[in-house]
Amino acid sequence: TWQTPDNQGRWSITLNAEDEAGNRGSTHVQIELLSRPILLTGMSVAPAYLSPNGDGLQDQLKVDYELFEPSQVTYEILAANSNPVHTFVSPEELTGKQQWSWDGLASSGGAVADGRYSCRVTAALSADQNLTHVEELSFVVDVSPPTLLINSPGSDAYLPSSRVTLTGVVN
Repeated sequence: TWQTPDNQGRWSITLNAEDEAGNRGSTHVQIELLSRPILLTGMSVAPAYLSPNGDGLQDQLKVDYELFEPSQVTYEILAANSNPVHTFVSPEELTGKQQWSWDGLASSGGAVADGRYSCRVTAALSADQNLTHVEELSFVVDVSPPTLLINSPGSDAYLPSSRVTLTGVVN
């Protein structure tokens, strides 16, 4: 993939290859990169750590962005291996400031596993579906509560003072 938003004009591309036996090949093409409109800007995802466990805290991922031209929009939640776990295609043409929310569920309806994910937003210009703009940002899903271990005082301990020192470990 060659990102080309600011590289308009005529370009020569040469691809050279050599196999393990030392044989070499080369091919060459001329291309013309035209200017293209920026469809999507200002994308952000929040929170950075999503915890969709139903406690009302950080249960929804919010995706904010702005579209400069009327576009069809596809949202994909991708696992760390880049495989989509959830896909949603907007049923209508969108333009202007937008917000989309995701509840932490895979397309199958089950909860996704803890781990690193990314949200990919693809805007396709309504007037020319071949013209697309893609943005992708990452976040973490973590629904596992921390493990707590109290070392002292021990269970059912009798303490002769109103002052207690508690020691322990959080994993």
